[in-house]
Amino acid sequence: MSAFTASLKCCSCVVIALVAAAGCTTRQIVKGSDLAALPALVHAGETVRVTTAASASAELEVVSIEDGVLHGKTAGGETVPVRVADITAVEHRKSAPGKTVAMVIGAALGASIIGLKDSCKPTGPYGESKCDVAP
Repeated sequence: MSAFTASLKCCSCVVIALVAAAGCTTRQIVKGSDLAALPALVHAGETVRVTTAASASAELEVVSIEDGVLHGKTAGGETVPVRVADITAVEHRKSAPGKTVAMVIGAALGASIIGLKDSCKPTGPYGESKCDVAP
């Protein structure tokens, strides 16, 4: 195995590990009667897209939700209150552990196939295979 191939494999492993550590998320839209559970679903520091009954839409970083009011910070840094009663929908990111597990398993399988492929390259003047895998 050349130094370049070894370096490439090392970099691939690092990228796979970083992606797996980041995890997967999915967008969830909360609306209707589910908005009553908003304080349990959305937490301070999350970025959400809020749509109000007046059809106004804003992306906010949640500061707090208390006494029926969502306090959020705009991209400009201004903190604005939005009454939960006036909200028709909230879109937020939710972790998706199933997607994360599937991605990690897929990445591991891909890495092992690449490793197997590289370890079975023909060698020698007659192209003998170095591995014990039958064709």
